Amino acid sequence: LNETIKIPDNGKGKKAEEPTKKEEKNTEKSDRTSDVKDSGVRHKVKPGESIGSLANKYDVKVSEIIELNKLKRQELWLNETIKIPDNGKGKKVEEKPKADDKAKADNKGKNSKIVEAEKAVSKKDKKQEKTESKKEPEKKGNDKKDASSKENDKKDNSKKETPLYHTVKADQTLYAISREYNVPVNRLLKLNPTLKNGKVVTGQKIKLKEK
Repeated sequence: LNETIKIPDNGKGKKAEEPTKKEEKNTEKSDRTSDVKDSGVRHKVKPGESIGSLANKYDVKVSEIIELNKLKRQELWLNETIKIPDNGKGKKVEEKPKADDKAKADNKGKNSKIVEAEKAVSKKDKKQEKTESKKEPEKKGNDKKDASSKENDKKDNSKKETPLYHTVKADQTLYAISREYNVPVNRLLKLNPTLKNGKVVTGQKIKLKEK
């Protein structure tokens, strides 16, 4: 410590001098630029872009872009090619995904879900159609059974013996009696000559057939 060292002659006829402050600054700058690594990515400046926006886009520092490109200004020129430094994260420097790209990816996911839902609905509809097609012949068979049972009921009613007399009920007309026993009104008038204009009275006995 504090040892005195003799400086030899440099052979140029001049005294060896200490490096100036400017030289020290230049060496510091050269050392500093050597620390910033080039990622190999080149960016062409577009309208409205700045050093800050490029640093944010590529996840690097503003100072690194300035040092790597040896910029002496803060502004970027349109269509100027800028070297992008390595971000030191062991990955290739890439542009951050834009909001539009994220929206497109989200829309793709939503569209795929919608398509899957539509497929599921179409499958359900097909199943319902099959079950309904199976039920249709069953319904037709039931309708035929109902029709045949009605016809049988009519036959049974016709087979029933018509009584000799019928006692008129409240609010009952001669036409209703005719329909009930399947006897024409003219026939009833002939069998019951006392009826005037076909009017009947509650409790009155109406003859339905000859003995």
